Parts: sequence; structure tokens; C-alpha cells
Amino acid sequence: MEHPLAKLVLAVVLVVTQADMAVSQPTVRFPDTAPSASPSGVYPPQGTGVYPPQGTSGVYPPSTAPSTLGTPAFDPYSANPGGTSSPSSLIGPPSYTTPPVLTAPPPAYGTPPPAYGTPLPPGISAAPNTVPVYPGGAGDTLGAPYSQSPYGVYPPGSVPSATPPSLYPSGLAPVPWSLPSTQFLTPRARYTWVDSADSFDSLGINDFDFSVLAAFPNFLFSTQPLFVAPSFSLHLWSGPRAPAGDLPGRAYSAFVDFGWSSDPTKAFGGEVGARTGIFTDFETLNINSLRIMGQGLFRVQTTPTTSVRAGVIYIDRNDLKLLPAFGLLWTPNAQTRFDVFFPHPKLAQHLTTLGNHDLWWYVGGEYGGGAWTVKREGDVGDRIDINDIRLFLGIEWGQAALLQQGRRTGFVELGWVTDREVVYVESPLETHSLRDSWMVRAGWNY
Repeated sequence: MEHPLAKLVLAVVLVVTQADMAVSQPTVRFPDTAPSASPSGVYPPQGTGVYPPQGTSGVYPPSTAPSTLGTPAFDPYSANPGGTSSPSSLIGPPSYTTPPVLTAPPPAYGTPPPAYGTPLPPGISAAPNTVPVYPGGAGDTLGAPYSQSPYGVYPPGSVPSATPPSLYPSGLAPVPWSLPSTQFLTPRARYTWVDSADSFDSLGINDFDFSVLAAFPNFLFSTQPLFVAPSFSLHLWSGPRAPAGDLPGRAYSAFVDFGWSSDPTKAFGGEVGARTGIFTDFETLNINSLRIMGQGLFRVQTTPTTSVRAGVIYIDRNDLKLLPAFGLLWTPNAQTRFDVFFPHPKLAQHLTTLGNHDLWWYVGGEYGGGAWTVKREGDVGDRIDINDIRLFLGIEWGQAALLQQGRRTGFVELGWVTDREVVYVESPLETHSLRDSWMVRAGWNY
């Protein structure tokens, strides 16, 4: 019996001899199949990387022979090496101490592609030789290819996770949107009467104001509501008589008010408001009938009971456009509120409580009047201002929390109207002053 070491030396010599013969010959061709010396020597499944146990025949069966590269001149593992009649027992099965790592052979052209790596994520499918498409969310039809792989499946190391890193990890599905919640607080009504004094230079006024106040909570994520009040007013005028001038018997105001203020508990804040609408007798309706008004105030809470406000109010009248706005709000206690603020100051004091309503009295003032487009006698269109200053004494009632926000259930006022005038834009020579008069005003939820 030959020594195992002698067999190993003989195998090395044969391998070196085979290498020299392969270099010296331009073409080398191995047989397409290698016969199996033993049924037990079946080549293991492709990709397992494990050879048959030592001492067994490791010959490739016909079905798993490697790809042909030409016929070899000498095959040490063949039953007839080198084309001679030498029996296979001269060589015997190979003995490996460290099995080499096997790699899968490259696929032949036109065969189905291999499925590398991890399977596609759930919900993703792709036919061979196609580009996989990531479906979007509900209602999303992006349909853009996620990968341009020619395999139809992801090659090694390129299978993305279920949520690949991206600038928009949630995709571009439309964000659910709905109208903001709206609180319709209450309808409002107010009536104002100014005595005509039965004089040629006096003007009697009856104003009927109606509106609906609504609130949009957490406006622009500010935690504070936006107040919106569509409004309509009817103005009935009597006077002034000629030669002082003339006005139509009625005019109208149709507008929308917007108001918002920042958190009153903060040291710094602000208040903004706007009004836009049509102001006309509807006999003369033009671009001047449209008016846009507004205000912007900056607020500083100087002490727990005192705040300072300053800004501007845009009234968009023909004679006067802009008013400065400034003042001090002082609440020394829960029963006193002094709003010394130009152009509409108000000093209020708590009187008593009736049920769940507080009763307050107050004195105040305001810059009153307005501007309209009207048709005068002789079918002459004109723009007019009615300007005055109103000083009044009043009583108001409502729930305490709402009164602190300036919202009241009702009020009644008695006042004096002074510094009155009517301004005619198209006929400025007819602009004149009016006689002072008394005023009575009452309102509900205003």
C-alpha cells in the first residue's frame, strides 16, 4: 500500500504538469460532462459551498457539470486520464483539508435572472426583467420607479428598507384638509338716533346696524381666535335743508369686519383689525363706494394691571384718512376698567350683579360718522363725509368673563354729538358745519 504522502506528491506533480501543458497549447477544452465514479459522489447543491466528505468520490454528475471551456488534454480525475487506459484507482478521490468557497457561476445569456439578497419588501412585486414600482398611498398615483435595476429584482446590497431614507419619508400623498371649526357666537343689533333739531343746519340720523359674529379658534396656530362679523347698516337722514346743502334720504353700508389679538397673558402682543365693504345709496355706485379700513396696535404689559397700546387706525374717509391710536389700559381691580385710549376712550365701573350677569356703568367717547357715495338733487353724484365727536354715558350688562373681552349682552347710552360737519368732495364750497345734537343708542350683543 502506497503511503498517503506519496499520493499527495504525485497529485502535485500531475497538477504542475497539467498547468505546463495548458500554457503551451493555445486552446483547452474540457469535456461537457464528467462521469461519476460513484453514485454517492453527487455534486452538492449550487451555492452551498460544501464539498463531499473526505474519502468519497467528488466527481460532478452530468446534470451539475461546470460550464465547458474546451476539451482538456489531460484530466487527472477522469476514468481515462489523458486518453489512456489507466484506471481511476491510480489517482483516487481528492482529499481536501480546507474546502474552498464556491461561488455561483454567472448566468447564461437569456436565462431568468437570479434572485439575489433579501426578497422585495411586502407589497412590492416585479416580474423578471422589469423595473419595480413603489405604489403610493391612498389616492396617490405617482408610479415612479424606485430603482432602474435591469434584474427585475434588487441586486446584492441594493434592496431598500420599507421606509428608505428620503427628504419626505411619508411620501407626497395629499394632506387631509378640512374647513376650520367655526363658532357662530351670536347675531347682533344696534340702533342709533340723533335729533334733527328741526333746523336748516342740522342733520337727523337713524342708524340700524345688524351683524353676525363668528369666531375661528386657534387662528394660524396662535391659540387665539379670529373674529369675523358680516354686517349691514341702514342710514336714514333728514336734512340739512337748503341753502346749507342736501343729502339723500337713505344710504347703506355692507361690509365685513375682521379682528384678531394676541394672547393677553403675554408681556408683548398686538391687535389687528380690518373692515372692507360697499358704502353707498346704490344710486351712485362706483369704485369710490368701496372702502377698506383697518387698524394695527402694539401692546406692552408694563405691570400686572397696566398695559400700553399704540398704533394707527385707517378710516379711509374723504377728508381724513389716518388717525393715530395710543393710550393706557388700567385695571386696578376686578370692578374697575379705565381704557384711556384715543380715539375711543372708555372708563367703566362695576355697579352690581344680577343673577349671572354683571351691571356696569361707563363714560366714553368716539370719532363718529362715515363716508358714502350718494346722488344729490339734480342727479349729481358726489362723495360725502359725515364727521362728528360723540360723548356718552351708558350702562352695559353681560357675563363677567365676556365683559372682560369687550363682549356684552346689551347696553343703553345717552350722549352729546358735537363738532359736526358734512363734507362734499365734488362740491367743496357746500361743505359746512352742523348744529350739535343729542344722541340715544342701544344695542344687543354689540
